[in-house]
Amino acid sequence: MLCTQVQAVPGLLPSGTSLPALASTFAHYSCGSWQATRIPDVYVVPFPKSAQNVLAIFEVFNVNIGGLGLPLSCISLGEYWQQMLFTILFPISIGACIFFGSSVFAAWSVARKGASARYSAVHTWMGVLNAGGLLALPHLLMLSFLVFPMVSSTAFQAFACEPFDNGEAFLRADFAVRCYTPAHNTARGLAMLGLLLYPIGVSLLYIILFRKAHRAILDEKPTALSRALGFLTLDFEKAWFGWELIEAWKKCGIC
Repeated sequence: MLCTQVQAVPGLLPSGTSLPALASTFAHYSCGSWQATRIPDVYVVPFPKSAQNVLAIFEVFNVNIGGLGLPLSCISLGEYWQQMLFTILFPISIGACIFFGSSVFAAWSVARKGASARYSAVHTWMGVLNAGGLLALPHLLMLSFLVFPMVSSTAFQAFACEPFDNGEAFLRADFAVRCYTPAHNTARGLAMLGLLLYPIGVSLLYIILFRKAHRAILDEKPTALSRALGFLTLDFEKAWFGWELIEAWKKCGIC
């Protein structure tokens, strides 16, 4: 008879974790490990050709526009700084669409139920935006989990130059870019923006959300916010519910 409960490793999964939850955790960490192997210049040992072909299918999840084999010059992404700008802004545009769709759904739900006359229009719309944010939050957290390491890696690559014997240096990520030129300075400026938005911005967002929900998580009294954070917290024992932030920093550290 198949056992439906497992004894988890202390500090990671809670004891008595169900098999579906274990499968979700396995997928979560498998994805994290796969992301690490796809960060350029981290693992220099080449994969077999068949493995490379399989992994290339999933490059879109790494927001690696250069790895998709598209004619980038035909879609105005031929320059290195254009590819970096796309890498930074594309996840933000997806997040904005998720938030907009969630807010529209929340507004439709309010209109369907009928807003109370004692609430002003401002309060109603604030409530709609708040409800839309809570609906969108699990999906936004999943998006941040997927794009955090690769966007961070792309940003750090803008500072890695390869010197040559003639005294010139070229950007290791794109040898068409000569270092310390206006084109390189543009790329470095975008890289600084990417570092502010992702390694710093996403980390601050996680810390703020964990801070607001920590009491509900530790006391096992779920709130709308603590449930929305489930993607980040449910894979760990409650005393270590914020460990996903450490995992994100670890992946960022090998960039």
